[in-house]
Amino acid sequence: MPAERDDSGRGRLEEYALALNDSIVQGLAAAKMALEMDELTRAQETIDHTLKRAQEIITDLLREVGADIRPGSLVRDERGGGDNGP
Repeated sequence: MPAERDDSGRGRLEEYALALNDSIVQGLAAAKMALEMDELTRAQETIDHTLKRAQEIITDLLREVGADIRPGSLVRDERGGGDNGP
């Protein structure tokens, strides 16, 4: 019998999905708009903030599932693209 996710687990997933949307998707959209308006400083600041928030969200998710997170433990290769990235 497949394990069923309780309401609190579903609520946490929804919370993370909303955090990803609010912080990452909207941050990238704001950075793109700043670039399109040639506001390079604003774009860089927005990208920096968005990257920091993405790292926080991913770390929180991995800790919640019991992953051992240490500095550098999420680096997959020197290109930064992971196993399948360019």
